[in-house]
Amino acid sequence: MTFKSITSVMNHGVTKQLDFEDLLRLPADMDPLSCHNRLLSCWQDQQIKNCSNPSLFRAICSAYGWPYVRLGLLKVLNDCIGFAGPLLLNKLIRFLQQGFAANGSGHLDGYVLAMSLGLTSVLK
Repeated sequence: MTFKSITSVMNHGVTKQLDFEDLLRLPADMDPLSCHNRLLSCWQDQQIKNCSNPSLFRAICSAYGWPYVRLGLLKVLNDCIGFAGPLLLNKLIRFLQQGFAANGSGHLDGYVLAMSLGLTSVLK
């Protein structure tokens, strides 16, 4: 993966501070107005087809396609993993503070908590 497309912008930024005019132009299909119009059109189609129960999810899928839906699902998964890390750390600290005898489950729970915490850190 290279960043050859922005080399000219970086070279220009070395000589002077960049302005908005110096930055690369977005492709036409990524222009915010174009994206808004596409989503609005698909939403209106959903309202016409399913006037009693329009689906915003289907409108987004038809407007932007499955790559964005997959990226959204990955973002949700990342957020869940990020949320699980502190919870697992809290359980591990409680496990260590209470001691092995108080837990009654032995060392296995501690190992599982530690491995889960490490795995969430690696996955994130």
